[in-house]
Amino acid sequence: MYAGQWPEGYAAWIDYNDDGLFAGSERIGYSIGQVAGSGQVGVLGSSATFPIVLLCNPPLGTHRLRVRCMYFTNGIDVTPCTANTFGETEDYLVTISAADPCPAPINLGVTNVTANSADLTWTLGCAETVWDLQVQAFGAGAPVGSGTNPGLTSTTFTASGLIPGNTYEYYVRANCGGLAGESAWAGPFAFAPPPLNDLCTGVTIQTVGANGSITFNGNSTGALDTEGLGAKVAWEAFTLTDCVPSLEVSWCGSNPARTIAFTNLFTSCPFNTTPFIAATSVLNDCANGGRRHLYTNLQPGTYYIAISEQAGGSGPYSITVNPGPACPVPSCVTTPTPADNAGACPGINGIVLSWPAVQYATSYEVFVDGLSVGTQTGTTYNTGISSGAHTWQVVPSGSSGTAVGCPTWNFSTNSAIYCYCGSAATYTADEEDLQRILQRYPAWRRCGRLHGASHRCWFTSEPVRELPRPRCPVELHARHPCSVRCGRE
Repeated sequence: MYAGQWPEGYAAWIDYNDDGLFAGSERIGYSIGQVAGSGQVGVLGSSATFPIVLLCNPPLGTHRLRVRCMYFTNGIDVTPCTANTFGETEDYLVTISAADPCPAPINLGVTNVTANSADLTWTLGCAETVWDLQVQAFGAGAPVGSGTNPGLTSTTFTASGLIPGNTYEYYVRANCGGLAGESAWAGPFAFAPPPLNDLCTGVTIQTVGANGSITFNGNSTGALDTEGLGAKVAWEAFTLTDCVPSLEVSWCGSNPARTIAFTNLFTSCPFNTTPFIAATSVLNDCANGGRRHLYTNLQPGTYYIAISEQAGGSGPYSITVNPGPACPVPSCVTTPTPADNAGACPGINGIVLSWPAVQYATSYEVFVDGLSVGTQTGTTYNTGISSGAHTWQVVPSGSSGTAVGCPTWNFSTNSAIYCYCGSAATYTADEEDLQRILQRYPAWRRCGRLHGASHRCWFTSEPVRELPRPRCPVELHARHPCSVRCGRE
């Protein structure tokens, strides 16, 4: 229908009982909101359509149909008889013929799905009170006879005894009794219980080592987003016993092809408690168009694979995990800090030793002056040393073994003023600066004297009292390179 010059709403009724009143229960449809007018005389405005819904068992014969529009009124508010300033009312005669005596149920659905049961629901076709139901394996075809569950008196039925990994379907029909008989079967409606590995806690973890291979075969049909990943997934998991430089997760054996798959390996269950491992390469080069994911430098541990249940990645799956050769034994550190035979400046915790991370190493044993001071997972060690000459060594270890033949290095501690000024710095200091030097390096028991001094500073502050004599001169030439000579006054 079309509006005219002005915006209007539309509605329609059938006077089923022929009393001329067009009751609310006799309304068969209405427009949504208002239909826009053209704003011009003699020019049609916008058009609108709306569905009409008849009673499922209306009285047969001829009845009056009323269609009415009302100016500036939403369709739901249009009335059949109320006076209105602007609008139009048209009446027609319609003849209602006999309908299907037993309409089929509609709105089939499934709720409350568990690993072994599901609630099947539907809406009655008209006024029936009895239904026949058939629950069967997916794809079994239309039922023959009265179904597996005839004579039901409720529009909800709990199907039990389901097996995870299987897909099911159901049909339902109305049993109207007497001459009306039964309706056609409505369906099929497919459903599936969630698989046992719908939760990552339900997986059976397989073990694989370097150069090994394992395969997971399963079905993600019915998987839910129970853990909040943002997609419906099932899970598989494997424990890797060796460090490997490379590992492949292949979906090539899945049929139908898995062209969509999660690329991350999760390192815990549930998935969001620790970081995941991202694939370094994602390849769609399987013969069937499926995916392969490649990962690098994986340490021993347990890894979880999220298996999607969506278009492009659903149903049966076959996943093969192929680790490469084992990681080599880590090599020795080559660039220590301090470097061999170098001087070092102590901090609050003494001399800090550091070194770059070594590939395939997971820990480092540190030796100072020939004695092991412990194993570090990081790449620094605070020695607590603030004076003297010393040796040190770092021995990396990984899952494939421990480095051998690692060198031993030498270092010595620099003087306080050297560390504060720097070996070739141009520096201007006053009494306050020199106090900061001694406060920063209280462990030193000597005073520094700078050549070419133009004046002499005497201290009685707390750091100075720790020195061998209660008063100690430190000479410093303004803007003169720091050339250090240690002694006493």
